[in-house]
Amino acid sequence: MGSISVMRLQEGMIVSQDIKNAHGQMLLPSGCILNDKMLRLLKSWGISEIEVTNAEEFAMRADPVAMLSSDQFLQIQIELAELFADCDLIAEPILKDLSDCCLRRKALKCLESQKLP
Repeated sequence: MGSISVMRLQEGMIVSQDIKNAHGQMLLPSGCILNDKMLRLLKSWGISEIEVTNAEEFAMRADPVAMLSSDQFLQIQIELAELFADCDLIAEPILKDLSDCCLRRKALKCLESQKLP
């Protein structure tokens, strides 16, 4: 659970605390799942940040590589270096894009496997 700027909110995030205006009127209840209309309304109401329950999940999906430990990152880099050993990633931008895509996918799989009970 964590507080997140309204500018960084995404559809599907879950509100963890009631959102009220300056006069104490309920704007959105705890537990509601944000949609596009709600995001626009929060901005128009002047709400700067709210508490959401699943911010970490969205952060992980947005940039899974940034959430890896240095050991995990190094292991994935080694695997990819072997896969792309015969490729010139500088001369072939499409191969660099493919390598970056593989890095993100492997990072996401690694992080998801850590969440298993």
